[in-house]
Amino acid sequence: MEDAKNWQGSVVIACSDEIDIEWAQSLISYADVIPQLPIYQQGNLGERLNYVDTKLRAKGHQQLIFIGTDAPILNSQHFESALIALHANDIVLSHADDGGVIIMANKTPWPELKTLPWSTDELSVTLSQLCKQHRLSVKYSLPGYDVDYVADLQKLLLDLKTDKRPARQALLNKIKALVY
Repeated sequence: MEDAKNWQGSVVIACSDEIDIEWAQSLISYADVIPQLPIYQQGNLGERLNYVDTKLRAKGHQQLIFIGTDAPILNSQHFESALIALHANDIVLSHADDGGVIIMANKTPWPELKTLPWSTDELSVTLSQLCKQHRLSVKYSLPGYDVDYVADLQKLLLDLKTDKRPARQALLNKIKALVY
């Protein structure tokens, strides 16, 4: 939320569960809060991303940046790198160390993402290949990592030591309490 509050453009929070919508609206009053899928419908991450992309384009949004909420390493350099790359490309991806992605940006609607190998070390490459098969230009921006395992927390512990953002410092203190 710290990054969303500092974002200069429109902010959208896409909730995976309907019960989170009211809570999300309380976080940032000016954010547009939407569900990731229609009520009572289930789907994988690809289906949810396609749905959100379609809904946001129907509302007039043209350039979208999807970020992983499990990637506290994301910072202004990551966002700036994605924005710069998006000016000249249809799709921008920020590769994660584990083979996934931590940023997915697009100015052209996503192709059908349902069948991609979500949560695998093949996602980043497969997503890029899929976009290129649909004749979309793809550029990689500044890479990073998300937090899936204890080893990721240990890496984050080191990386957050120099991060001055208050929420990241609070996270750093929580990690220290867990690790030590």
